[in-house]
Amino acid sequence: MKRFVLGAFALLLCVGCKPDAPTSDVAELTGSKPSTTVNSLGVVEEEKPLTRGDVEQQVWIAAKLVEENLPPNVTQEVMQDPREHVNMAIAEVRPPYPAKLLVDVTVTAKENYNEQPVAVRGMVYLEDKEVGSFHGVVGANAMQEPFGTEVNVLDFVKAKPESILLIAKAEAHLLPPETDELTVDPLTAKADNEEDVALLLSNPLRINFLSEETSP
Repeated sequence: MKRFVLGAFALLLCVGCKPDAPTSDVAELTGSKPSTTVNSLGVVEEEKPLTRGDVEQQVWIAAKLVEENLPPNVTQEVMQDPREHVNMAIAEVRPPYPAKLLVDVTVTAKENYNEQPVAVRGMVYLEDKEVGSFHGVVGANAMQEPFGTEVNVLDFVKAKPESILLIAKAEAHLLPPETDELTVDPLTAKADNEEDVALLLSNPLRINFLSEETSP
């Protein structure tokens, strides 16, 4: 009788100690971070709220020429780091100069923001002159839904200079946890405090206009 009681007690202990299903499986399927994690000691820990540092590391702006239908006299070199983050883009334009030179400015995210959406609004600058704007919400499907704008830089260049520099800048407002992203207007939404506002900068895009003499 004692053996039966001890066996049943051991069985109850095993059932009671069975670990919960790992939350990382959900994260892998959704591309988002779970609200809780289990550390190496098996202790459940609450996920810390996001910070502007997270946004600066995970939300990027890329600026480069639209390569589709580029004429053969326009070339571009795009430099990326191992994370595929664009660090620099350099283009060379040889005569005859095209009528259009489209630049694509795109905001991408390396994480989905299920709990805390981010309102992004920014401007495109050509030699410190505003030439375009963009806005959007980094939310639950951020990894699959980049946003941005296109700018024809030749609309803002009267005489062909030797070189021009384009860059994009944006404010990223990290909104309070559990904000419904469907209610967020990225043009007006603001973080609760300045500590939750990140400044995002694109890579510089340098466009060099070569003359007949400098062209091979």
